Amino acid sequence: MNPLEVKKENIWSYKQNKPSLIARDLNQLFNVPVKAALQILLARGVFKWLAVRRDLIKLKNDWRDKIVELNKEVVKLRKEINASSHPAKQYQYGYMKGYKKALEDARSDVRTLCHSERWRAPDFDVKALDIIEND
Repeated sequence: MNPLEVKKENIWSYKQNKPSLIARDLNQLFNVPVKAALQILLARGVFKWLAVRRDLIKLKNDWRDKIVELNKEVVKLRKEINASSHPAKQYQYGYMKGYKKALEDARSDVRTLCHSERWRAPDFDVKALDIIEND
């Protein structure tokens, strides 16, 4: 697919998250040497942000696994607690529920970022926003 033909309706059909794909496109469309394109992308922070995006996805998945484990512990602890339980056990139960909720909220926020709309641009890049808003 030709990236110069991208539209809001077909943007999800394009592979993403690899600087090498960008370099390949620039080479095929404009004869920019692949190594030069990759060096420019590295210098401009594209490598970093694509790596950070992957790290966020991994973190989100790690949090999901931690939430699953915490849920098992919370359920087990809840079964052990009764009205005469030691206050420390009740405190631990409340703490674990709160910790699990905090992880769920954080994971939800990161998931929202990872699944955000692709038809967008940084809010401080006027030229990029112009392409988004006028296509």
